Amino acid sequence: MGVLMTSVFLVGSMAGSGILALPSAVESTGWVGLVVLVLCGMGASYTGEVLGECWDMVQERFPAMRGPVRYPYPAIGMLTFGRAGRYDTDTYETTSSRYDTDTYETTSSRYDTDTYETTSSRVIVSVAVDFSMLGGAVVFLLLAGQNVAGVVRENGGPSLPLCYWFIVISVLLFPLTLRASPKEFHWIGVGAMGATVIACIILLVVMAMDARAAQPVHHREIRPLPFAAALGTFMFAYGGHPVFPTFQTDMKAPRKFGISCRIAFFCLLCIFLPVAAVGYFVYGSRVKANILQTVTPGPALQVVECLITAHLVCSFVIVINPVCQELEEIIGISPHFNVKRVLMRLGVCLGVLMVAETLPHFGAVMSLIGGSSMTLLVFICPPIFFFRLALAKGPWPLVVIPVCKTVLLIVIMVLGIVLGVAATISAITVLSAPGTFIPPCFINVTAAGR
Repeated sequence: MGVLMTSVFLVGSMAGSGILALPSAVESTGWVGLVVLVLCGMGASYTGEVLGECWDMVQERFPAMRGPVRYPYPAIGMLTFGRAGRYDTDTYETTSSRYDTDTYETTSSRYDTDTYETTSSRVIVSVAVDFSMLGGAVVFLLLAGQNVAGVVRENGGPSLPLCYWFIVISVLLFPLTLRASPKEFHWIGVGAMGATVIACIILLVVMAMDARAAQPVHHREIRPLPFAAALGTFMFAYGGHPVFPTFQTDMKAPRKFGISCRIAFFCLLCIFLPVAAVGYFVYGSRVKANILQTVTPGPALQVVECLITAHLVCSFVIVINPVCQELEEIIGISPHFNVKRVLMRLGVCLGVLMVAETLPHFGAVMSLIGGSSMTLLVFICPPIFFFRLALAKGPWPLVVIPVCKTVLLIVIMVLGIVLGVAATISAITVLSAPGTFIPPCFINVTAAGR
């Protein structure tokens, strides 16, 4: 992929579900939330570039990482922290011999990645990536179900319970998840970004028309718990880092990933900021968790719901792909299309469906993911990995870190930890309330029939 196509994929993987919750999140934080939204975007953009630099260093130092890699983000964590917290050339073996510690060379021409030691850092990163991606897929499925149910109901179609729409959408999405990697479905990235941009333009027009009604706007009192939960929503909106190395691996010039990152986050701010600000100032306390359930119903809203649903479908395919690739690597499934891949990805889709059925509260799920695993992967891991790789000694050029870059990365990490902990505690408080977990409606129907 080229620079622009990679930017399209980056925007397509992030803009969508988060934007629907931003007006409500700003309402919970006040106008300060708009400032936080911009700062989070700038911080995430910078750590995205830094993560790209980490992957460049990994590929330069470990030849085996220069080919197709199905688990790039966890691989960075694995290769960043070796035995005893340092690079240990004896840890990395080849099929024929160990490294010669004097020359850092082997008698064979490539590394055998199967002999890499499974470090705790890789496990932590893998769990965080999988939790973020699968949680994001749950959010996309919940929102897609709400949108489809609303459009069908408004046009006189059958009024089915949401849980049945989740099943229908999952069945339709499953064939799209069988592609091996993002480079095999360029049209999905283009479709996701295009649908979002058009939907946001129409949504802004509809909200501007609602503003002409001149209804009194009142804002809710800012309270600690909703404020903290809103922070998780902001961080979720920019949480595309788990798939960044996957896109970078598929680039023609991976070292230009930073350019793609800057373009993508600038576009995101141009999309996020107007929707969040207009929703906050036009609706105030009347805004709901999903902004589409707040604006005045009509044909324009139905078009927006259809476009956003198209984006959610594309994003579902994008975010679930890294999880599937890593699981296939662990299980030993060939990268070529086969029956095992079909069965494994069917299991992943069924798992996402069951979580959506039992926990249909996308706002709380979004806040939990944003405050926990997304914060770890977006604001904490990239700086730590960069410092470790830059300071590691070996047969490679010395990396000099400017003082300003060091200070900036440390500030990002500290703020990420503080905001992430607050958002996670808030989300857990909401999710632990009685009645949060419910049995799927089709189970209730079966039980009633008996």
